[in-house]
Parts: sequence; C-alpha cells; structure tokens
Amino acid sequence: MQPQPSEAKRSLPKRMGAAVLRTALLFVTFHVIFFLTEACFMSIIREDEEMLSPRAVGAWLFALQMLLFESTVFAFHRHRTEARSRFTDAYPRRTLTDMLKDLFLSTEFYIEYVGIALLSCLLPLRYAPAGATFFGESFTKGQLLLVVLPALLALDMVAHLSVRAVWATDKPTAKTDKKERSPLARTIRGVVFVAGIYCGAGLILSWYMPFLVTMNNLGGVSLGLYIAAAAAVAILAVVGAYFIRALKKRKDFIFRLQKYCKAQGMTLSDIRKPYRSVFKQQKGTDFTLRIDGRTKGQTKGQTFACKFVSGVFPASPIIFADTGEGIRQNTLRLFRVDLLHFNTRLDFRMEDSQPDDRKIIIVLPVPQRIYASVNASPPRPADTGEVIGEYTLYTASGFLGALERGHL
Repeated sequence: MQPQPSEAKRSLPKRMGAAVLRTALLFVTFHVIFFLTEACFMSIIREDEEMLSPRAVGAWLFALQMLLFESTVFAFHRHRTEARSRFTDAYPRRTLTDMLKDLFLSTEFYIEYVGIALLSCLLPLRYAPAGATFFGESFTKGQLLLVVLPALLALDMVAHLSVRAVWATDKPTAKTDKKERSPLARTIRGVVFVAGIYCGAGLILSWYMPFLVTMNNLGGVSLGLYIAAAAAVAILAVVGAYFIRALKKRKDFIFRLQKYCKAQGMTLSDIRKPYRSVFKQQKGTDFTLRIDGRTKGQTKGQTFACKFVSGVFPASPIIFADTGEGIRQNTLRLFRVDLLHFNTRLDFRMEDSQPDDRKIIIVLPVPQRIYASVNASPPRPADTGEVIGEYTLYTASGFLGALERGHL
C-alpha cells in the first residue's frame, strides 16, 4: 500500500508495477468500505423502504460512494514519501499550475485511473446507486459506466491535487522522530477513519430519510429543508465569525499604529483599502511608515513599505517565498479525515515601493503555522522578525513591539 522512502530511487518500470498493485488494493478497499456503508444504511432503512423511491435512496448512496472514493484515494497517497520528495524537489514553488503539471506528467496517475476503469468494466460492482439515481429502476451497465467513470476521473484528480496541496505545506522532516508512525501505519489509519466516518454516515442517513418522508406524508413542510437551511446558516455564521474577527483585529491594529505614530512624530501614509485584503489580496504597498526623527534607535529618514497578509482561518497555513509570492492552504476536514485541499496564491510584492524602502509583511490575523522558503528551499517554520529575501515578516503584535523597541 505504501512505498518506503528507500523506494524513491526505483526505476520507472518498478514504480509502474507498484502503481498497479496499489490500484488493485485501493479498488478493493474502496468497494469493501462502500459495501459496509451500504449495509449500515440499508439495515435500518429496510423497514421503511416502501416509503422511499429508488432514486431518493440511490442519490444518497451515490453521493456517499463518490465522497468515499475521493477520501480513499487521498488516504492511499497522503503519506507516499517518495512521491512527495519527487514533487517537492521538482516544483519548489508548488502553485496550482505546478500541481496540475505534476499530475498530468505522472504515469502512476494514468495507471491508477485506467486500472480503476478496467476493473469497473470487468467486475460486477456496486454502482447500482448511480443507475437508480440517473436512470430509474432499469438501466444497463453501459449507461452506468457512462456516469460513473467520468465522476471517478474527476474525483481522482481532485484527490491527487488535494494530496499535492498538503505536500506543499508539510512540515520539514530533517529530523526523524523515532516515535512517529511509519507511512504504512499512517495510511492504514487514514483508511480506517474513512471507513468509520462513512459507515457512521450511513447509519445517520438511514434514520434521517424515513423521518423526512414521514413528515412530508403527514402534509407538513419538509423538516429536512429547515434542517438544511439551519445547517447552511450555521456554517455561514462560523465562517462569518472568522471574517468579523479578522476585521476587528485589523481595525484595532490600525488604531494602535496611528496612535503610536502620532505620539512619536512618525509619518504614516494613508492605509490603502485597509480591510480589502481580509477578503482578497491586493497588489502593491498598503501603507508606508517614515521615521522623521531618531526614535529609540531607529534610523532617521528610514521608510518602511508595509503590506498586510491575512490568515483568516487559523488552520490554513501560509508559505512565504523570497520571490514575493506565497501560498495559503485551505483545508476541508471532517473530524480527522482530510476531504479536500486547495491552495490560494498570494502576491505580496511591493513593486510600487522605493529602492531604499524596507519591505515589511504584516500577517494579521495570524494562522497557526507560517512557513518560509528562501532560494527555492523546502519550507521551514517562520516567526516574527524572519527575513525572507528582501522582505521581513512580522505578526501585528510583533510589528508594534519591534517599532516601540526601536528594532524594526
């Protein structure tokens, strides 16, 4: 299931052979987990089966089946250390373009999908939920595969891109922790979590669907719509709370900065669209700060070109590179299972600054993890005061503290 680090030097034919075996194991694992999930779902719903249309049941099961496939592929590839090393060595910046290029140049990816497609065509598989969803009670295997195979291809690509997005912000592994689980053990653990979560989801849905139909049969408005609306509002409220928190922190920082600069006789420019970068990164310098007099060791006449970078969600790490570009990793997790990862490109270059200006990056709010990459090196943990090429990285509190101490 999981190649060892020593296999990084394997020849292409050997890697292809390993990919074939891994694909077969992935395929079997995926269908075993779905069989268990379907059994959990149908074991309780069977008493109320006459109340439900085949399409309704099929739609629920097909959605679970596709999510299960993406999560299983992710779990199988997440801890492939030799593939991660090849990717990080070949694409130091690791943008979305780099990830797509690495994916489409990967022979193992094509072997995996072709293997899954062939096994789907040759074996009697449990793709019936897709048929019931799209074609009703009567459908042919050909119709089934016309729906399933494109869906599997799309989700296979999403899973591989998600894996590469995680690799882009993996912690450096220069030091080996003897207590760390092996890649094989971590892969098995990921698959077990996938199985547990989706089987549990099957049990929950088996209760929810008859309840939903019963409410409709009683003539009431579907309680499911209210529950779905409540869930959507709850999600929006949580996301909105993070943005409100970010805006408040930005406002407090600007107030403290303006107050201090006024007291110390420093020249602070207008802050350009101070809250926009909370939602979308803007180009150029956000504001400049000029030391007009000698203040606690600061050099008279020194100008600082400053730019905000927002880490709205604490669990989304940020990588800064000395090229003036970076990556923010966004993660969708269900309990301890990573479902989806995508990277957002950051451009913190300040091309409108003057040659003598010192370039400052101010991270506000601050995510739990910040990394720096210099000279295309692997990302390493970074903190306030870190020099990244011609840029100096500060948190908001670190910037104000350094300014007050005269160590900016």
